[in-house]
Amino acid sequence: MKEAMSSHVNLTYIENLFLKGNTLNIYYVYQDENTGLGTYHAMVVTADSEEEASQIHPDGDWDRVDTWCYSEKEVKANLIGQATPDTTSGIILSSFS
Repeated sequence: MKEAMSSHVNLTYIENLFLKGNTLNIYYVYQDENTGLGTYHAMVVTADSEEEASQIHPDGDWDRVDTWCYSEKEVKANLIGQATPDTTSGIILSSFS
């Protein structure tokens, strides 16, 4: 009887992980390369991974190096939390000076 209960508990755990979908992470993303007036310094984003968070540009276009840094390699992302299951990937808040 214990084996049957244990299997049910494990199946429920697996169902919760995979059938409900992935939950996105929340990251504080910043750059210190381009900090003059008319630039973004930081943003809070939702993404699957640190790498994905670092690839998000506050203007949505990596050709806009005048407002952000010149390369994704210069971007730092710190995990700060986890979003609710129905959250989409993208920018929550950005800091522009």
